[in-house]
Amino acid sequence: MGLSHNVYKALEEGVTQHIQPKIADRLAQFYGVPKTDFIDDYNRFLLDGQAKRILAYRKKLGMGRKSFARHTGIPLSSLREWESGKKTVSRKVWEKYFKGRA
Repeated sequence: MGLSHNVYKALEEGVTQHIQPKIADRLAQFYGVPKTDFIDDYNRFLLDGQAKRILAYRKKLGMGRKSFARHTGIPLSSLREWESGKKTVSRKVWEKYFKGRA
C-alpha cells in the first residue's frame, strides 16, 4: 500500500487523528471498500471538505463569518483559514463546534 509499518500500526490502533486523503484512498483500494467504511466521523468531515461543510453550517444558521465567530468564540482568523482550506480543524475543535452539526 505504500505505507510504513508505523503509519499503518498507528491507523489500526486509532492513534492517528487525521487520515490523509491519499492514505484513505490507498486503504480503500487495497481492501476493496469505500473509504467511508473505515474512517470515523471526524475524518469523514475532513475528507468531505471541511471548508464547504463549515460554510454550509454557518449559512444554515444565517450568520456571516464575523457573527458566527463572535457567537462561537472562534477566532475570526481561524474561521477564515478553515473555510479557505488553509488550516485543518483539529479533532478537539470539531468535537466542540461542528460534530453532529456540520
